[in-house]
Amino acid sequence: MNAKSVFSALVVLSALAALSTSGAALATEATLDSPADTMSMLSRDDVRHAAIEARIAGLLDRGEVTIQHEPARSLKTRAQVVAEAVEARRLGVLGGGEASVLPTAAQLERIQMAGLNAAPMNVARR
Repeated sequence: MNAKSVFSALVVLSALAALSTSGAALATEATLDSPADTMSMLSRDDVRHAAIEARIAGLLDRGEVTIQHEPARSLKTRAQVVAEAVEARRLGVLGGGEASVLPTAAQLERIQMAGLNAAPMNVARR
């Protein structure tokens, strides 16, 4: 058998296995929880008051609008990041695809120095 037919057979078998096990979950009877399991200890007014407090405190979103948080800020300038990437590529420590390449301590130091050397140039240009 060639690789394609073996792969196709494995896909079909795994799909059949998934279908055979999912049938048991679908065969269970749907029942409602008993009211004792879902009773709340808070009154309707207590829940309404807590919701109003949360809305005033800004903890609730309104409709489809979500709270906008402050975007993450980089501590490095664009020139520093570019310089570090160029140095890492030059040293050959930018893995490709699924390959991972771990730089040595000396290589990490050279990459950081490239970023630090780029920082004053960026400030001087402005």
